[in-house]
Amino acid sequence: MPTIEEIEARNRALVQRTYHEILMNPNVDDAIRVYDEMFDENYSDHMLFDYPVMAPTKAALREQIRMMLTAFSDMQAEMLHLYADHNKVAHYARFTARHTGNFIGIPPTNKEVTWTEVHMSIVTDEGKFVEHWGHIDIDAVMRQLDVNPADLMPPQG
Repeated sequence: MPTIEEIEARNRALVQRTYHEILMNPNVDDAIRVYDEMFDENYSDHMLFDYPVMAPTKAALREQIRMMLTAFSDMQAEMLHLYADHNKVAHYARFTARHTGNFIGIPPTNKEVTWTEVHMSIVTDEGKFVEHWGHIDIDAVMRQLDVNPADLMPPQG
């Protein structure tokens, strides 16, 4: 039976693996393979990401990751904070990437963009992500791409 310290170290390593093997991986298919391995089939996401609104499922997050990796190249992440408390792990990071592909209808600009993200996840005893809450500062990305986020939202009413 692993100790609490071992579980917390494993969960911190899981987050770091997510950044290195998924989010900063230039090979999208390989990144998605790693994603499928690291996320539980019963995964539930509570991401605050308005462009586009996504279902809270593993399949929906897979497509969001595919979209981000296709739209942004040379992605780099700097982990600013990483905390683990038993089966919960929280992290705050700064990303930099180049907008080289279509991003939610925005054609490539080749601009370098920077944004921050904050996340809190629950990890199963088997070492897979099963639940997640997070926020990506997508408005910062939009400002750097000279896009008004209101122009991307569907009409109300």
